[in-house]
Amino acid sequence: MRRLLEPLLPIGVILVTLAVPRVGEGDPLAFRITGPLELVGSPGATVRGVYWCVLYASSGRVRDVEGWSFGVTPSNLHVVSISTAGTDAEKAFGGGELLAELTPEGGAIGRAAISPVLPGVLDGAYRMVHLAILRVEAEVASDGAPLRARVEITGPPSATRGGEDLVLEALPMDVLVRAARDCCEARFNVGFSAREIGSPAPFEGILSAPGGRCDGSGGEILVPVLPGAVGETEVYVNVVRRVPVAHWALAVGLDGEAVVWEAVPVRFASGTPFEVRVDATRNGGIGGAITVMFLSETEAESLPATRSLLKLRVRAASPQPHDRELVARLSLEDGLQDGGREATWNVFSEDGGSSEAPCNGGTASLTLRFTPAEKPSFLRGDANVDGRVDISDGVHTLQSFFLGGARGSCRSAADFDDSGTVDISDASGTFQNLFLGGRRPPAPGSVQCGPDPSADGLGCLELPPCGLPST
Repeated sequence: MRRLLEPLLPIGVILVTLAVPRVGEGDPLAFRITGPLELVGSPGATVRGVYWCVLYASSGRVRDVEGWSFGVTPSNLHVVSISTAGTDAEKAFGGGELLAELTPEGGAIGRAAISPVLPGVLDGAYRMVHLAILRVEAEVASDGAPLRARVEITGPPSATRGGEDLVLEALPMDVLVRAARDCCEARFNVGFSAREIGSPAPFEGILSAPGGRCDGSGGEILVPVLPGAVGETEVYVNVVRRVPVAHWALAVGLDGEAVVWEAVPVRFASGTPFEVRVDATRNGGIGGAITVMFLSETEAESLPATRSLLKLRVRAASPQPHDRELVARLSLEDGLQDGGREATWNVFSEDGGSSEAPCNGGTASLTLRFTPAEKPSFLRGDANVDGRVDISDGVHTLQSFFLGGARGSCRSAADFDDSGTVDISDASGTFQNLFLGGRRPPAPGSVQCGPDPSADGLGCLELPPCGLPST
């Protein structure tokens, strides 16, 4: 027991945790790391990976462990964070001390104090128990040469049952950090887009850096947002295939100043895929969504070369500041957990049997930039903010006054005569201009979008379809 409570050397990452009761005497246990075998990126780029620290029973189940202690020491990798959020250790912990921290030197120290736990939480339920989530980064060699890295269990690791130490095996994980291949002729690729795609052309509509090797990186979506408002946008996750695709499982991570607030099904003739939002607090700070689908043989062969598989509605994590962007990044993240406890790995299958990772799965990404928009453009008279001025705008204004209809989201656009107020005269002016040749509305007018030259305080609660004024 003394070994469990002794301070451990602050190298690598050291986690000490207590959880659940006894290991069956005939159930050999081992500490191990699970996660992607390769980290892939452009030469000179920084790549990242998400790994799970687990306690594994080579036969039987993990039973009745009173506590455990282990460290993680990476080589040719940098530890970004370690977390117990969403792990079996967190769910089983009933009190005392549960500590997993990084030190300024890139290592960590952990301590634990034994405390009673909830009985039976992990009493033989699983063969593999998740103890922590580890996020690492590595730099791809500028000359593209592969780099061999390792995530190794150190400490030394220990676990206890009945106050006695158990003999445990520690299994390291070897990781290859390499430059992205030319994926243009690969069987499966992925990419992101701002609209739904179903095209016979490979990579049609995919947001990607020009001149790349079909790596799917470099795409950006700019979302202008009025200060104080919360920005929203839609993103599609797509497959680019050169062979039939009968099955896929995709874990899309979102990191930064935004959240996925809805994962929307993209329907297929074979049915609707399984999809679920990913809780960032359960995945080491990474949110996102997971989708899994099996297609019929006929649809697997007839699917367009580039096809949207998942639609994400993304919302900024906070109201838009007036002086800076809010930035988030979408990418594939192996090992994300769904609403239960299962991890998902990014794979495609041609026949529903053997599977393979997408060629550009390590590089495909999309950056979302929510930018401050001080002066929105609009059409004068566009009261219902649909991007045009017609009879429905006058009707909209009248309904808001006399029938309790909703007020438009851009009051400046509803102010047809630019009087500084929205009233019945604006509806009248709209009808007269449309049907009786009445005077045209003041700037910016009803034909070409532009900003409001008047400082009347009406403003817009959201950006009309015109977007920002051109510069």
